[in-house]
Amino acid sequence: MVLAESDRIKKYCEAFQLLRGKNKNLDQAASKLRELAKEDPEYLNAHRYLGIIHLEKEEFKEAISELSLVVMERRSGKFHNDLANRCDEKIYGKEAREFEKETNDDGHLAWAYHDLGMAYLEECNYVEAERCLQEALKKSEKSIFRNDLGWAYYKWDKPDLALEQYDRAINNQSSEEANTGHANFFRGLAHIKKRELSPAKEALEEAIIKFRAQVNLHQDDLANRIFYELMVASALNNLGRIKIEEGDVRAAKRLFQEGLAICEREEIQKHIDQLTPRGKRKEKKTIAALHNNLGLLYFNQGILEGAKKEYEVALKSEELPETYTNLAAISNKEGAKEKAESYLKDALRLNPLFEAANVNLGRLRVEHTSWWDWWFKPQKSESRLRGMVGGLLVIALILMVANMVAISFSGGKILPSDNNKTTMVQEDLFKNVTKGNSETTESKSTKTTTTDTGPSLENKMLLTALIFFILVHPGIKVFTLGEAKFEMETASASGSLYCEGAISS
Repeated sequence: MVLAESDRIKKYCEAFQLLRGKNKNLDQAASKLRELAKEDPEYLNAHRYLGIIHLEKEEFKEAISELSLVVMERRSGKFHNDLANRCDEKIYGKEAREFEKETNDDGHLAWAYHDLGMAYLEECNYVEAERCLQEALKKSEKSIFRNDLGWAYYKWDKPDLALEQYDRAINNQSSEEANTGHANFFRGLAHIKKRELSPAKEALEEAIIKFRAQVNLHQDDLANRIFYELMVASALNNLGRIKIEEGDVRAAKRLFQEGLAICEREEIQKHIDQLTPRGKRKEKKTIAALHNNLGLLYFNQGILEGAKKEYEVALKSEELPETYTNLAAISNKEGAKEKAESYLKDALRLNPLFEAANVNLGRLRVEHTSWWDWWFKPQKSESRLRGMVGGLLVIALILMVANMVAISFSGGKILPSDNNKTTMVQEDLFKNVTKGNSETTESKSTKTTTTDTGPSLENKMLLTALIFFILVHPGIKVFTLGEAKFEMETASASGSLYCEGAISS
């Protein structure tokens, strides 16, 4: 079926209204776009917007499927380049008309590559994310594409490459997005990851200045104003993390509370509730991170109840592995080992590679595990090599003990001697009959033989004691790292930017 042009434009505009209008409904928008994908196969717009919807609903595999159709070279389709201009603002609203700002195929394709890259990034496929974001930059040199390529490197644990992208975005003064503060913000996070606190603080303070300028600029645009206010809160949170590292507790507390004051305003809460699932998760993470870090501050001051309260409030907003790890530290301090282990498993459920949780779980298990279980009943995640080493140690211990027992019963007594030698003393009682004398005289003759038997008894005993200690050390509580060494974590309120030409938070 070939739709009349007016009908086609009408359906697209209705879909835009459902994507960005006051009565947002992503499922209904997706339904209209699926119809258009069948009825209007010559064009790629429907697949691109379906990919955006799946991305914002956090359906990343589906997003990859739709957006891959758009960017595949064998596709000979094209884009409608005048859709937004054909939407009647009086009917569909300002949001629908402003949904699409691209006016050529390269612009549309650049956004498709960008969104595909972000979907791959959510799946932790860093190689494909990098490839797609680089393709987006080839099609259109936008700071948002460069920032998100930097974010991909940040998540990939390549902060130097991330910094390179942020610096290029900041220096691109011709870009309309160059002064929004996003590149400064992400640059600060990359420096935090590198433990470079001074340049991190400078970048975040610059980001806050620029975000607040954007707040003032968008006073009449509620959605954009709130978006930048939430970016201010996120930057305050990360600046507070630096203050904790510097030991400035008072400044850190002030920054966290200032960030929470922004997020807890009624209009901010209403705005967050209306966001897409992906946008909502980002802002909920900011709130959770602020509570988590305030809790860490209380923990460091010994205010455990205050810390626990903040962690529990954080989890009501968004589950963070840092928060579960920190709750585990409190439970461990209170002697609730099983509860602590449960919290750490929750942290690893969210992020199996989270180092602090893995380290703490290992320490916790050492504390209440017998030495035999530690060696021979390792957890599934632990190496079987431990059991092999334990077996060799047990065999060595048995052989050493058996060797010493055998020596002690080999005849005579064991006397310690120098030069790795053992002297065996034997006594012979014999009669010495003197020729021509009828008198028999009893005398003693002592025969002494010295043999080389290897390591001395002292050395064997020391070696045996060492093997024994190595075997039983996991069960000796005084040598475990214990609760005082539990790792505590600050949380980063951060995330990628959202497509301005797509769905903005």
